[in-house]
Amino acid sequence: MPLAPLGLALLITATPCPDGEIAVAAQGTPVVRCMPVSREFMSEVVPLISCESSWRWDAIGDHGQAHGLLQLRVDVHGKRMREIGLDPNKEADRWQYAEQVLWAEQGLAPWSCAKEQP
Repeated sequence: MPLAPLGLALLITATPCPDGEIAVAAQGTPVVRCMPVSREFMSEVVPLISCESSWRWDAIGDHGQAHGLLQLRVDVHGKRMREIGLDPNKEADRWQYAEQVLWAEQGLAPWSCAKEQP
């Protein structure tokens, strides 16, 4: 099946995933992961990912505190994530938290790269 592009480097693929999840691949890597997020959220964060992580699943920034494509800071969000049963060390949990908590409450404001968007 064809890929459905969302941005320059992030693709939603036809890889089977559980209901409510989207298969995501960072361009240039064979790694495909199922993320528990909506297509609407994906379309909002695609422009940020290049700035936040340079499309690297394994990106670590902010002196070891920000992780993954979305660069969520463990020191800032880890406690709240654990309180709601999510593991800040798991990429899928970070995506779920990003959509269901951060984006739902604040839109794109928590991401520093959102401030740089036109």
